[in-house]
Amino acid sequence: MKHKVLRAFASLSLMIVVSVVLWLVLRPEPSVRGQRDAHSDIARGHYRQLNYGYPMPWTPEYTHLLRERYGIEVRTVAFCTPSESEVEYFRAYNAVSTEAAIHRFGHDIFAESVEEARTHWYQKTSTPTAVSRSE
Repeated sequence: MKHKVLRAFASLSLMIVVSVVLWLVLRPEPSVRGQRDAHSDIARGHYRQLNYGYPMPWTPEYTHLLRERYGIEVRTVAFCTPSESEVEYFRAYNAVSTEAAIHRFGHDIFAESVEEARTHWYQKTSTPTAVSRSE
């Protein structure tokens, strides 16, 4: 009985080790996965941008513009310290989704939206200079 249990445990352990090794060896590079996932999302009509890094002050308005005008979801997926493989994935994903969205809408909606959001943010935050009245 002990031998059967030990044999079963050894077989299970071996299967787990082989599975992990195969997963590590056969798993595609992050950039390939990012491209694949973006193509899959676009095929289902889901346009997304993956944000990472420290957000700019106009990011909320930029996100709002893309969602309301174009139906594009902006997801913040990492802040200041993404790993190299995460950055590879995010860049590959965004390259595919950006190209597809620009093709769909006929112009660079991302540059347009970020410029509008940035301009609006500066207008809201700048204080007008005091006008002196001399009478």
